[in-house]
Amino acid sequence: MHYKQIGWEQHPGNEEQPSWYHGPAVTSIASNVAPNANIVYIATHNHGPMPNGSKGHDDTHQCEALQYLLDLNSTLAEQDKIRFLSCSWGTKEDLNYEKRNELFQKLEDQGVMILGGYRGVLHNQHIIGLSRN
Repeated sequence: MHYKQIGWEQHPGNEEQPSWYHGPAVTSIASNVAPNANIVYIATHNHGPMPNGSKGHDDTHQCEALQYLLDLNSTLAEQDKIRFLSCSWGTKEDLNYEKRNELFQKLEDQGVMILGGYRGVLHNQHIIGLSRN
């Protein structure tokens, strides 16, 4: 497993915006479904509210994580490339909506299948969950 934290150094001890994840639970499920998979887990600080009070979030750290994945994937041998990305964030109102979508597109161009909330935003899909059936 490859583990990286992004954004934490800017928010030490931030009790007003605790950073709880469901990511470890999703990762645990993925590791049981595909026990031989190499997992890259990037923990980003929870995106905070927009400074102007709009509905979106500041997704700067999530964009940094996507760029990190792009850079990492370009260094990996073909058999070790990242093939799936699961993320549960992203709306049209977010601060870096356009930049984030460009990064998602670059990942898709590298052959990465992206599962997550943003898909409905980009492709007008309404995927609530995934199952084997």
